[in-house]
Amino acid sequence: MENVATIADCASVIEGVSWSRNALLNGDTKNYDWDSGYKCHQLGSGAIVVQLAQPYMIGSIRLLLWDCDDQSYSYYVEVSTNQQQWTMCPEQQSGQKEENSEELGTEDSSSASQQLNPHTLQAPSGNLLPPSPGFNSLSSNRQHQ
Repeated sequence: MENVATIADCASVIEGVSWSRNALLNGDTKNYDWDSGYKCHQLGSGAIVVQLAQPYMIGSIRLLLWDCDDQSYSYYVEVSTNQQQWTMCPEQQSGQKEENSEELGTEDSSSASQQLNPHTLQAPSGNLLPPSPGFNSLSSNRQHQ
């Protein structure tokens, strides 16, 4: 499985608080501390948004959660092709961190509607989100508890 959320693949972090703009995309999962190597946002507002270079079918998302203290996390992942209309990813579960990384995916391949295809995302209202060439974003709203 290819990682398309990398600087080399022209992905960028367009929202979130960090000293380093693309800290989430540099591939370094070992060297982080209170001053570098992570993204966050304020509780109740904001998000961490990664813009991909083009629309992709996404099979899974891997998150590295902060493990430098005893916090727990609550989060959800949404996708958008226009940053106006967002659709929550299916079959995602949020809970307390048990390990450093957590993978969100659509492991049950029995239903094609569970695949994250930005060209055919179904909004809760029943409207299809329009495709937007060259623009696709993932938002991970992570809240500390």
